[in-house]
Amino acid sequence: LGANSKVLDELDAVARLDPADTRPWVFKGGFYSDVGLLAESVAAYEQALRVSPFDPQTRCGLAEAYAEIKDARAGRERTACGQLKN
Repeated sequence: LGANSKVLDELDAVARLDPADTRPWVFKGGFYSDVGLLAESVAAYEQALRVSPFDPQTRCGLAEAYAEIKDARAGRERTACGQLKN
């Protein structure tokens, strides 16, 4: 992860400061997905989901992460994503 590990450490610090903020977890989920760390991506989005189950960005990101690992829960998350966006 190199230089990005500092950014990830800072996101962890932000998450500790405001446990109700999904943004650090959603950002980490997207980052991990971009670099091919799919299990870490899913874990980050699942943490965001625990924080805020009605956040569309979380549900949509989790749907993509599940789809990338061929997890059957992707369909459920896509549905939730679509419902929350409307």
